[in-house]
Amino acid sequence: MARRSPINGTVCQRDNGRWVAQLGLPRQGDGQRRRVYRRARTRAEAVQILREMRQEFDSTGTLASASRTIRDATTIFEESKGSDDQKAWAAAIVIDGLGALRLNNLSVGQCDRFLRDAAAGKYGYRPIGLAHLRKLRQFLVAVLRNEVRIGNLGRNVAELSQLPAIDTNESQRRALTRAELGALLDAAHGSRLVIIDLMGRNGLRPTEARGLLY
Repeated sequence: MARRSPINGTVCQRDNGRWVAQLGLPRQGDGQRRRVYRRARTRAEAVQILREMRQEFDSTGTLASASRTIRDATTIFEESKGSDDQKAWAAAIVIDGLGALRLNNLSVGQCDRFLRDAAAGKYGYRPIGLAHLRKLRQFLVAVLRNEVRIGNLGRNVAELSQLPAIDTNESQRRALTRAELGALLDAAHGSRLVIIDLMGRNGLRPTEARGLLY
């Protein structure tokens, strides 16, 4: 006799007409019960998906598909939570730096390297300051926490990652590009022109430059 799965599942049709395969997982260490949902086009497809989910969990103890990537997890998180400029900025960097990696292969070391590279400006127009780097890490933690919540991941390795040390020496600040400096000079007049010219050639940050215009 085939071994019966210890987890419960069902299929249902939502108000929008879409079919969903729903699998209830065993209680985790925190005592919470989790459910995993996967969409289907038809009832037959939902039944097949549910069967595959049960088989995957029985054999591996997880529902992190071998083909599921950080890009997939980030996209699902954005769709479920809604997006704004801050989330879109963080999502673009996460996808650029980690998107191709499989969800269940991500390590703490890879998260640390990602944050170091992001701080150095590898995935953006310029290096990222500490405040924005914290927000980037928080976003990555939230993405993986959502995967743990829905049962696709056993632990959140991003929670163990560490922010890199950032050199705050003013002499190391990156000067503006010619295009950035040109835009500031075009917007300036009078004494501000001299101030922006001098500071722009010596690492003026955009937020500081905007402050000079008021």
